[in-house]
Amino acid sequence: MSVRELLPFFKWGFSLRRSNFLVPILSNDVLVTGEEAVSYQEPRQTIPKSAEFNPPNTKSVPLPLAPLPHGDNIKPSPLDNALSMLTNEELILRVEQGSLPQYKLETELNDYPRAVEIRRQVLERSLDRDVNLKPLPFQNFDYSAVQGACCENVIGYVPIPLGVAGPLLLNGVSVQVPMATTEGCLIASTHRGCKAITQSGGARCAILSKGMTRAPVVRMPDVSRAVELSIWLEEPSNFALLKRTFESTSRFAKLLGIKTAIAGKQWYQRRVRG
Repeated sequence: MSVRELLPFFKWGFSLRRSNFLVPILSNDVLVTGEEAVSYQEPRQTIPKSAEFNPPNTKSVPLPLAPLPHGDNIKPSPLDNALSMLTNEELILRVEQGSLPQYKLETELNDYPRAVEIRRQVLERSLDRDVNLKPLPFQNFDYSAVQGACCENVIGYVPIPLGVAGPLLLNGVSVQVPMATTEGCLIASTHRGCKAITQSGGARCAILSKGMTRAPVVRMPDVSRAVELSIWLEEPSNFALLKRTFESTSRFAKLLGIKTAIAGKQWYQRRVRG
């Protein structure tokens, strides 16, 4: 059966490519895949006229054939227009022209290593010729843990040596302490400290509070104004106002408290964030 004889059973919303859709073969009650139907080219067997069944007063009506798509009638599928189908050079050109933002490379391509590679090439073109990013590694890294979490416009990663100190007897449990650093002798001295603590019976620890602290300073006109500001902040309603304002700037940060100190006109505040 030829492709043209199957056309009445197709809707030309897609192109005849390799697929897994099922096609009925006329009245034979047989289902085949689209690939098998397209590749099937065996000539039809002729039926002797004596064996034909022609009911009286009936006429055979040929099935209408859908026009074959060609030329301007062919519409590209969304997959053909996907950015992932473009070459690296075409993607770099779009980034340089501003039609494709760099920060969208990972989400548009759904290929993290390729997105990082294209970003590196764009950066190299914008820098001096003496700048070479090849010594900066970028392959063999799980960028899915980075995307949307801790780093943007990634161009690679910097390996840091990782050592271990211990064992340390902590709360009755022997643990190893991993430490990533480029400071010489840091792990060696920590290791000796762990050994001394363990041989002395171990250490016990407890968590009193959890939070991240920041300590900005405000320079007031004079010391009296700095004192007034500290007193104003001690009022619960004023702290609540400051807390609402602070938390409106972030989806994650929570203001847990503020400790203040005065040194002359300097008003120090240590913010505790959760």
